[in-house]
Amino acid sequence: IDVTTKTLPDAVAELKAAGFTNVTSNASSDKEWKEDRWIVVSQSVEAGQKHALEDEIKLTCKKLCLLYLDLKSESNLLFSTYDMDIYVDETLIGTVANGKTITKLMSLLEGKHTIIACKSGDNSVKATKELSVTSDITFKSDIGHGSRIEFKNMETLDSIVGASIIVPKVTGKILSEAKKDLEEAGFI
Repeated sequence: IDVTTKTLPDAVAELKAAGFTNVTSNASSDKEWKEDRWIVVSQSVEAGQKHALEDEIKLTCKKLCLLYLDLKSESNLLFSTYDMDIYVDETLIGTVANGKTITKLMSLLEGKHTIIACKSGDNSVKATKELSVTSDITFKSDIGHGSRIEFKNMETLDSIVGASIIVPKVTGKILSEAKKDLEEAGFI
């Protein structure tokens, strides 16, 4: 069975339901990190191959961390003003207008991630910031722009601090549309 990309409890349950009795993982038993926030990234036995039910299956997991972004576009009156697209690891998370703020709460696997701010529609004018995510963190920054873009007054905090997101009105909408609107606002 291929259990990669599943939470640790789901992966263990599937393997045990298939009859495997010797399932281990690298996940710590730290009570601060719930089991369902460990995601299986690899397994020691190849899926699709026959194995004895008592063979050890070691699951390699990574933490599923929360990243709260609070990015403010500095108001720019002297130079040309433009919207900026904000990416995390090449995935567009939103666009911030001149002088406005974008907030986003998202789940990421632990590891290195890149925050990118670029001129909307033109990624040749951009700034990047690499973050090492090993727990829940908040990243706050002003974004200066004009002839070039740069992150200013950066602050990385080891918890989710000041996370507040404006709730969009979803009453009366079809469930799938309501979920999409809430996810686009940053709710996970």
